[in-house]
Order: sequence, then C-alpha cells, then structure tokens
Amino acid sequence: MEHNPRFTVSGRSDDTAIDDEAGKRLILADAIGNLQRSLLNNVSMRVLERLLMRRSPNHQKLLRTIGWIERSALASYWSYRLSAGHFRQWQENERRAQQLGYGSTDIASKQDAGGFFIGFRTTVPAGTRPLLTRFRLSKS
Repeated sequence: MEHNPRFTVSGRSDDTAIDDEAGKRLILADAIGNLQRSLLNNVSMRVLERLLMRRSPNHQKLLRTIGWIERSALASYWSYRLSAGHFRQWQENERRAQQLGYGSTDIASKQDAGGFFIGFRTTVPAGTRPLLTRFRLSKS
C-alpha cells in the first residue's frame, strides 16, 4: 500500500504501489527536470553576468561572486524542494509500517570497494524472516 498518489497504480492515496522500476523512472524524471531548470538558470545567469561585466568592468569579481551565490542558492533550493517530498514520504512509510505491526528498522553498514557505505535495512514483522534492502548511504 502506498500513500503517495504519484506512486500508486490508480493515482489515489493508500492504493496499490507501482512497481519499483516505474517508481525509479518517476524519480529519475524529477531529477532530470531539476537538471533542466538548473541548466536554464545557469545559462541565463551567465549571459546576464557577462552583460553586467561589460557595463561595469571594474566590478567583475563582485559580479562573478554574486552570480555564483545565486546559482548555488537556487540549485540548492530546487534540490531541497524535490527531496523534501521523498523524505516526507519515507517518514510516512516508516510510521505506517510500524502501525501495521512491523518492528523498528535496524540499519547496519559496511564499506564497499568504491568507498561507499552500503546499508542494509531490515524490517521485521513478528514471526517472519527479515526483509533485506540494500541502499547506499554516503561516500566516505
């Protein structure tokens, strides 16, 4: 059962979830949309920055710094907005799993050959075997 209507077969909350590959495609489409917005913003801001530098050649360093701050801030804002919904959904899924009788989640990790920490999350309902899910935590 999935609460987020974007990730259900019918498009309604609390319905059958779409398969993992379809979910990954939706998340990838979100990421590509974010990349497109970021590229458009970066190009337009660089054009504006160059125009302003021609008008004020004595302030090039200031204009570059302001442009860099603006591009970084906007990219961070868009990334946060995109990830916040996924984070809220993860919290909601955790809460609902506990309501349905699943135990708390345990996270164990080890470092793989690429330097990433690989986590294993186990969610165990009473009287069953653990369901093991692999996910990457972070690069050391």
